[in-house]
Amino acid sequence: MGTLGFARVMSAVRSPARLTAKSAHEGIQRRLIKVFALQAALVSAATMLGVYTAYIVAEQVLVRQALEGEAAHFREMREANPDFQLPYTQNMRVYLKTLAPEPAFGDLAPSVEDPTAEAEVPDELAKLEPGYGRVELHGREPLVLVTDEGNQRLYLVFREDQISKLAFFFGVAPLTLVLILIYTASWFTFRQSQRVISPVSNLARLVEDSTRGDAGSLGEVIQACRGENADIDSLVQALTHYSERIAGFITRERNFTRDASHELRTPLSVIKACVDVLQQPGANPERNPELIQRIRDTVLQMEGIIETLLRLARESDVIRADGIKGEQALVDVGAVIRSVLQQTQKALKAEHIEVRVHEQAQLTLMAEETALRIIFGNLLKNALTYSAGAPAGSASIEVTIGRDRVVIADSGVGMSQAQMERAFEPFYRVRDERSAEGLATGYGLGLSIVSGLCSRFGYRLDAESAEGEGTTMTIHFS
Repeated sequence: MGTLGFARVMSAVRSPARLTAKSAHEGIQRRLIKVFALQAALVSAATMLGVYTAYIVAEQVLVRQALEGEAAHFREMREANPDFQLPYTQNMRVYLKTLAPEPAFGDLAPSVEDPTAEAEVPDELAKLEPGYGRVELHGREPLVLVTDEGNQRLYLVFREDQISKLAFFFGVAPLTLVLILIYTASWFTFRQSQRVISPVSNLARLVEDSTRGDAGSLGEVIQACRGENADIDSLVQALTHYSERIAGFITRERNFTRDASHELRTPLSVIKACVDVLQQPGANPERNPELIQRIRDTVLQMEGIIETLLRLARESDVIRADGIKGEQALVDVGAVIRSVLQQTQKALKAEHIEVRVHEQAQLTLMAEETALRIIFGNLLKNALTYSAGAPAGSASIEVTIGRDRVVIADSGVGMSQAQMERAFEPFYRVRDERSAEGLATGYGLGLSIVSGLCSRFGYRLDAESAEGEGTTMTIHFS
């Protein structure tokens, strides 16, 4: 993952998170309020529409059919008994008016109404034509059905006051109670929903606070939200895993920058030495093809080093689906050690230090040559550097190549037990605790890189050292 990729990851983690903590809390709350308000409005609207529809149906269909039935029944009873009385009940009043025959053509009678009616018809009703509707009568608006049959006009006045009261007690009141229960249940659900989303809001705030600092601390911070419920626990676990991956990205990014700057120093020193020779007066590049070839080989090694470190900096690209680590091939370990030793001695100008290579067996590995070069290069560089501080004539390095291991032993200044415990820490340098000059001129990264590579490729690294006697490093490949 490059620097731009890292920047995008952190931007994706931090920038939206600053809006998420507050906006997520307010957004979810606001949406919940809108949902429940919309639910209440829809229930109310549906209820009002239902009540209004029932009212229209009752008035225009049911009551009208009932009055028409009453009118038909009255006429049947009146036909059977001319003395049958007009109905007069608490809710209904009936009026009957006899209409005079239509005057013949040329007659002077202007009215068709019989002035002798059975009951006095109120003026508000007398002017009505046959039909059905409401009429203002004595300060009220009862339903009135007017029908004609023969020369008689029948008025049925229906007062629904009592029925309205019954409808209120047996219809509106229960319906109101049901609505209150619905609203109460909705409010209870809303409060429960708030309790459910409260842990999510708290988690969002914790994520927001933690992303302002070290991304690696996110997993520890959000553990406080565990135990709310199973869903929150799953979310916390996922965020913890994600934060660990982000922290891993950051660590690998830093390690790549650190390791690349460390490992490229030796090849650059070789190139610089070759260029210095070629720039000397009278030097002719055509007469020094070995220097040109050495520069070319060193550049290729630099490319391999960068590719290896990039691969190690990625999350999972080192081990492919087929189980092979990187670009592996059969490697002659002895040849690699001799090549790295020659290059390292020239880079450190340590040709005066005697290095003896004992190849007890030909060690051939299915490995990545660049990784082996980095491992042996750092171990030999440390051995040469610390042997330079030994008394004159006593400095020597023994490299033993066995069937499944390589041992590099120097007669340098060695390390104490306390120093050994910190030897593989990044940036730890023995020179910090030495008074002799010229020791450990690097950055304290060599053994850290060696340890990381051995761990990644499954090699075992053993270290032994005694102060004033030297250090022995053993790499087991089996």
